[in-house]
Amino acid sequence: MDGNLFLVGGGVEEGESPECAILIESIEETGHKIQIIKIIGKAERHWVSPRYPRDSQHNIGILYACELLEKIAEPVEKETMRWVDFNYLEKHLFHEHHLYLVKQYLNI
Repeated sequence: MDGNLFLVGGGVEEGESPECAILIESIEETGHKIQIIKIIGKAERHWVSPRYPRDSQHNIGILYACELLEKIAEPVEKETMRWVDFNYLEKHLFHEHHLYLVKQYLNI
């Protein structure tokens, strides 16, 4: 979206755990199963988007370190998925609080 990068993930449905949500989102977005290794952390961000100046945005990021497993399906999502190096991620990751958690995990 607009040259920004987003990590694999999405909303947590009512009655669904964040862990279950990331397992489902990974299959939908990449076609791959994953194994959660550990939780990295949780961070929140509030902002007003220039695109929707009358609406307050609120994003809660719960990040997990995961192992990529076998591909079991074709992705449902049509956004391009790709591996990037950390320097590129740092410049283009949309959610600042997600980058903060990644840096904490990598001890950067």
